[in-house]
Amino acid sequence: MSIWRVDLGPILLAVVLLGGCLADEKRQGVPVETSAPVSALPGGVRVLHREEAGEFRFVAYGDTREPAPNLQEELLARIVAEEVPFVFHTGDIVSSAGEHSWKIFDLFHGPLMQSKALFFPVLGNHDYVHLSTDPADNRMEPYFRRFPQVQGNYWYSVRQGPALFLMMDTNQDYRRGSPQYGWLERELHQVGSARFVVVICHVPVISSYSPILHPLRNAHPDLKALFARVRQPDLVLSGHNHGYERFEEKGTQYITTAGGGSPLYSKMEKPFFNYVRVNVGSAVMAVETIGFLPDKKQWEIIDRVDLPGRQVSPERN
Repeated sequence: MSIWRVDLGPILLAVVLLGGCLADEKRQGVPVETSAPVSALPGGVRVLHREEAGEFRFVAYGDTREPAPNLQEELLARIVAEEVPFVFHTGDIVSSAGEHSWKIFDLFHGPLMQSKALFFPVLGNHDYVHLSTDPADNRMEPYFRRFPQVQGNYWYSVRQGPALFLMMDTNQDYRRGSPQYGWLERELHQVGSARFVVVICHVPVISSYSPILHPLRNAHPDLKALFARVRQPDLVLSGHNHGYERFEEKGTQYITTAGGGSPLYSKMEKPFFNYVRVNVGSAVMAVETIGFLPDKKQWEIIDRVDLPGRQVSPERN
């Protein structure tokens, strides 16, 4: 057990956290209130475009909202030590959207935020949860203030060398006909010279376990149909279901990396704290997952897969 003291101005919060334990899945199964889908939110901007850049590496991880102090510190230290130029977060960054939760994030993530890595997150359902009773309190202000690189967008894209990253917000409507669906369709039609397409979203498109019934889950058939009609992503990275698992469908690898510190779900294929390390080359994208094995009490590579780059037909440029 660890006790952390977080200075919230007039309140001194003592955070008592138990590391390395599995979640109480009945408690975790209680639906979490999220905002209703809003079609007028800003989204769809290419916040970074470096088409001519060469090979690079990145790390992805998620669900850091209830940090297990020792293991989350180890995980974040390992990510910093990777010295990658990009880090992607698959959502549920904090327990709630209030400033108190973001100060806990600052406490644990300080070294990573101060590193040279560019940090690109997607929003999870907990990142919308707001405990404040003040209607004038902007629930998303702490998020956008900490991550100016997303330029106020709820969904956005990043192009780095041979890879195109499509960063979705699964709290907002992404069914066929929605603004987010339209943006995703345009991006998939215009991948240009990108040899790899990576979709990053919070709620998994494919998963063996669903502790929380997501209100937009019926959008997943639309999403799969879009992929099949326009362009299958090479990799889809998600969070939400605490642990790790990987599936392959129609040439797309679907990975859930949600082991960033929140209590783990024992029913997941690999209920381990984990992060994904990716080397993006000109011809192959090499994906490795590093997980903490509780029996061995050490971090090891628990999964790996190599994804060949694709040639894009001229009519889809």
